[in-house]
Amino acid sequence: MKLTDIFNIAEKTFSFEFFPPRDQIAAVDLGINIGQLLRLSPAFVSVTYGAGGIYTVEYV
Repeated sequence: MKLTDIFNIAEKTFSFEFFPPRDQIAAVDLGINIGQLLRLSPAFVSVTYGAGGIYTVEYV
């Protein structure tokens, strides 16, 4: 499904943007937070990878 399809179906929608964790503790926290936020049924989620030239290969 394309984003335009989602926007055409729903009058209002929302999404979440996540950033890759920098370490193992942050990865666990991210997993917990994503689990809680998905209960809200966002239309989609996105992951910003490599913002500012920082790459987090190990935990993505």
